[in-house]
Amino acid sequence: MGFTGNAWGFHFPQDLSYIHPALLALGDGDITRAHVEFYRSRLANQLAITREIYRKPGVCWSWEFPIGPDARLFRPEHGGAPNAFQYEIHNAAYPVRMAVETAAALGDPAWTRDIAWPVVRESARFLAAGLSAEAGGRFSLQIKPSMGQDEYGGPDAKNYLCALFAVEYTLGRAVAIAGDLGLMDDETARWAKVLDAGPAYERLLMPEFGFYAANETVPFVPRRQKHPVQLNPLWLLPLGRVDDPTRTAYRLRRTVCSTERDNHRHDGVPTGFYEGWTLFAFQLSAARMGDAAGLAHELSEMSPARLVDPHHITIYESSGFWQPYYTTSMGLHLQSILTASANNLGFPLAPL
Repeated sequence: MGFTGNAWGFHFPQDLSYIHPALLALGDGDITRAHVEFYRSRLANQLAITREIYRKPGVCWSWEFPIGPDARLFRPEHGGAPNAFQYEIHNAAYPVRMAVETAAALGDPAWTRDIAWPVVRESARFLAAGLSAEAGGRFSLQIKPSMGQDEYGGPDAKNYLCALFAVEYTLGRAVAIAGDLGLMDDETARWAKVLDAGPAYERLLMPEFGFYAANETVPFVPRRQKHPVQLNPLWLLPLGRVDDPTRTAYRLRRTVCSTERDNHRHDGVPTGFYEGWTLFAFQLSAARMGDAAGLAHELSEMSPARLVDPHHITIYESSGFWQPYYTTSMGLHLQSILTASANNLGFPLAPL
C-alpha cells in the first residue's frame, strides 16, 4: 500500500510477486534482482523462524515484512501473532516464482546457483515436509499452524488448494533448476516422484460445481470466498497446464467469490463488490485465457465497483474501502494489460 500504510504497512511476498512479472516484462530486472537478493540475505533468519513456528525444515516466508537478520516474530513476549493470516503456508511459493523468473531473465548460472537456488530449495523443503501419501498414491498436505489464501477458509485445514498449487509449482521448479545446474540428489529425486504422483486435487473436486473447493476441511458455500484460489494456475502460479476444474472455476468465478453486497450501488444501479485484489485476479485470468469479452467486462467493473478514484489514478484495496493506494492490484492490472497486448487480444476498452 505504498507509504499510506493502512493496517498493512509492510510488503507481503505474495503481493510483491503480483508486481514482478510486469517489472520483468518492462525490462526492470534490476529491481526484481534486488528483491530476490533481499530474500536470499534473510534466508538464515527465515529458516530459524520456520523451525521455531512449524517444527519443519526449509522456509515458509513470513507473510509480512520487514524481517531483520535477528528477527523473532510472534514470540509471546512480543504479543504473539497479530492474526491467523500470518500462517498462510502457500507463501512458500512466491519468492520461488520471483527467483525463478528473475534468474531466467538474467541468464547468469552463477547467480542462479548462489542466489536463486537456495531460495527455491528451502521453500521446496518446507512444503515437501508437510506431505503425506494417500491410499491412491497422490499426496495430501497439512501443516500446523496454517491458513489458506482465501482468508475465510478456516485455520489448520487439510489440503488448502492454494497450498497444493504451491507444492506443484515449487517442487516442479526446484527439480527443473536442480537438473539444469547438475544438482540432482536423493532429495530432489524424491520431489520428482511426488510430482509424478501429483497432489491430491481430486479430494477437493466438487462434482456438483465442477471445480475444486478451497480446502478439504471447511464446506464450500457459493459466493462466500474472498479470493478466487481456484484460478491460481491462470494468474498466480503458472503450472504449464490448465485442467478442466480450473477452466470451470474461471467460467463460474462469480459463483466462487463473494462479489455482491446489499445496497452496493453506483449511481443507483446495483454493482459488484470486490474484496482485496479479487477483481484484478479476474482481469489477469481473463487475459491469460484469451477471453477478450471477459477482460473487457472485468475492466468495466473498476469504476462502478469503486475500486478506482474519480481521476483514474489510484486503485483501491477493496470496493470503496479505506482507499489507500494499492500497489498489489496495480501490479495485477498492469500484468493484464501487458498480457492482452502481447496476445493481441482485440478487446474493446470500456471507459473506466
